[in-house]
Amino acid sequence: MSNIPIRYFIFFALTILLSSWSTSFAQSFNPFKQTDDYNWLDPKLDYRAKKLLENEKGVNYENYHPYYINNDTLVDLIYEGGYTKSGLEGNQVIMYLNNGDSLDHLITLSGKITMIKELDLGIGKEVIILDESCCADPIYNITYLYLINSSEKIKIIKSDRIQYNYEEGLLPDSIHLNQKFIVTKSTYNLRTIPSLDDSDIIMEYQKGDKGIAVNSKVDKTGRVWWFVIMDCTIGCTENENPKLAGWMSSRYLKKIN
Repeated sequence: MSNIPIRYFIFFALTILLSSWSTSFAQSFNPFKQTDDYNWLDPKLDYRAKKLLENEKGVNYENYHPYYINNDTLVDLIYEGGYTKSGLEGNQVIMYLNNGDSLDHLITLSGKITMIKELDLGIGKEVIILDESCCADPIYNITYLYLINSSEKIKIIKSDRIQYNYEEGLLPDSIHLNQKFIVTKSTYNLRTIPSLDDSDIIMEYQKGDKGIAVNSKVDKTGRVWWFVIMDCTIGCTENENPKLAGWMSSRYLKKIN
């Protein structure tokens, strides 16, 4: 599909932002359990792209993957590997657009790609990036990146980070809910596992706080637990609003549209 005229971009961008939870979580892919590397099955790195990479970066192209980011006829490049600056641990993703004569930097993010999928109507791509941190830190972060084709250039919409405890918590086996809710009790706890043990508390939330449930589980007492992603309430800034994920008893969570 041809690129979207700029006058339609705002409409599509708002549509994606408002429906991102629905489209991303109402599917079989489980971002909380997926830690394998993305299976790169796209075009081979052709000779011209290799020469561009070698001339501009002067590095081995082993960690550079060819991919049609903006759906034109030129093969773009995605770097996925260790940090290019020495002394840093972990992985990073760097995307480059091929304009025919050079590689233009698009975006750099910490982590690795676990999923890339086409958005409806061919308007762009959704990229899921998992940051496993480093140094035995059990806190993982998921970021959803939307690359929207416009008539001028790629428009980037980056979601807030979703933080969760990968090693010490119980993660959902599947994503089968897409239920927004509001907390109705004065104080309510988010936990690493579906249990009332105080040692498992991640964060305390207040009446009126909101989130979305993506999984449910019933314990041996009959209590229904939801695996939820909470809206940011602490440490929120204009540009950064991390969302914490974990378990909440559904008893004082009211379903909303």
